[in-house]
Amino acid sequence: MRISLIILVVLLCASAGAQPSDLERLKRELKVAAPPQQYPDHADYLLLPKVCNDKICFGVLAVRFPSANGTTIRLAIFSYSEHYIGSYAGLRLMPTRVTGDTFHFPPTLQANQIRFDRTSPPPDIEIDGKGHSFEPAR
Repeated sequence: MRISLIILVVLLCASAGAQPSDLERLKRELKVAAPPQQYPDHADYLLLPKVCNDKICFGVLAVRFPSANGTTIRLAIFSYSEHYIGSYAGLRLMPTRVTGDTFHFPPTLQANQIRFDRTSPPPDIEIDGKGHSFEPAR
């Protein structure tokens, strides 16, 4: 019984290690599809919950790295099939939660959410009084 349990644990660990995590898959997609200066190796990568409406879901990876003005955050947006489709750059704060098709930022901000429409990320957003445009992948 004990040997069977050990073998089961080893097999589970081996199979878990064989599959890349969602985070690792999206990071690999970025390395192939986006300019390297937008997603430096030394950045912190955080997989956010998917943003979904009744028609489609988008994957989102927050990339935080130091910049001349402090910390900069870029939200990399992925299609349902995990292909990089573009990003929002220059954000100063991370979203605090996701509900359905909307990212929410701290409620103390002037404009504090990004709401995705039925087919695509919004072309322009405003977070805390600053405008940001969606930068499509090339």
